[in-house]
Amino acid sequence: MDSRGASQAEAALACTTRKFSIFSTQCDMWDKVQAEALFAMMQEVASDNAVDNGYGYVQLDPQGLVWLLSRSSLRMQSYPGWGDDLYIRTWCRKVERLFYMRDFELSDGQGRLWGAATTAWFLSDKSTHKPERADRISSQQQTFVNPEAVLPFDAVKLRNASVVYPDSPQIKKYADFSDIDRNRHVNNTRYVAWVADCFYAAKGLQHPHAIIGLDINFVSELHAGDEVFLYGAEALASSPTLASEIERPEISGYFDVEGRNRDGLVCFKARLHYN
Repeated sequence: MDSRGASQAEAALACTTRKFSIFSTQCDMWDKVQAEALFAMMQEVASDNAVDNGYGYVQLDPQGLVWLLSRSSLRMQSYPGWGDDLYIRTWCRKVERLFYMRDFELSDGQGRLWGAATTAWFLSDKSTHKPERADRISSQQQTFVNPEAVLPFDAVKLRNASVVYPDSPQIKKYADFSDIDRNRHVNNTRYVAWVADCFYAAKGLQHPHAIIGLDINFVSELHAGDEVFLYGAEALASSPTLASEIERPEISGYFDVEGRNRDGLVCFKARLHYN
């Protein structure tokens, strides 16, 4: 096998694919899978892929290390619905300073692409959640990288845009038992659910606006018992998306959400692309 063939073989080994069947309990009132359910399934495949390649929780728990998600960008062409099959393929695309860039491809397994996502993760101390150098992973745990990119940009780092948030939050949430994961903080999937709740609290439930894009940045952790206040507003910036992303005619608007703690500090930011 020549070097090119070896590289292709290693890239194939770097990927993990799982099949999911969409349950009714994962769907919204229009029988389409909810974004939070997609994020939950992506997290499961990411965990499997990390274990398969030697740097998952099985290998990291004994070292007191854990992966934490910093930001995500999801782009959907359409959503699977109740009873549909969903195949999610994932791989580590590149390592950039502290961040591991992980991509996801969502399809029906028969050539139809539902959507794609790109994410940025960092290695951290399990107790303090402070970032750690990637070389803390022992040399026996080989990181396989597949340079294939599903989107023409890395996970979006949201900047302060021309958004006028309301004086009062649309909704208030509490970090309760069911929101907390094994890392003792609110799981990323719950933030996604809260963002959708804020969006529909502002827009109403009369029309099934499709969330065809979601960028979310996790700024600071929320723990059991914490309150979070969600402020949402239409993005007023003339070009709120990346210059490198092709404008999609099906997008009718952008909706920004900020989650703030009781001291007014921002815990997370999100931008919804909707039609």
